[in-house]
Amino acid sequence: MKPLNFTTLTMIIFLLVSLVGCGGRGEVVSKTRIGQLVGGNAVSHLYYATKTHSGKVSDSGEFVYEPGEYIQFFDGSLFIGKTQAKDMIASSSLEVNQQTELLGSVDSIQPKVSH
Repeated sequence: MKPLNFTTLTMIIFLLVSLVGCGGRGEVVSKTRIGQLVGGNAVSHLYYATKTHSGKVSDSGEFVYEPGEYIQFFDGSLFIGKTQAKDMIASSSLEVNQQTELLGSVDSIQPKVSH
């Protein structure tokens, strides 16, 4: 059997180190999580946005995020509130916009009609 020369041996070692360094398959591991917004009458009509994901909240209040991100919720173009994205978010825990709070209190006022 003929001994391997230096160049061939170096190439084999380089190839093995390259394969080990990328896990052998070169796959990217995603840390994407699914969270849920709970509480309130209807959260399914809301939209959400994080640094990497955005979309419509599902019928059950689900949204997609990456760990460590903040998430913002919108009703159409109206900003509702924001918080640290996590598996379960209570709508009452959102940092809300002062204007949103005012609109909510105005909506709860029932006008009296006199005839």
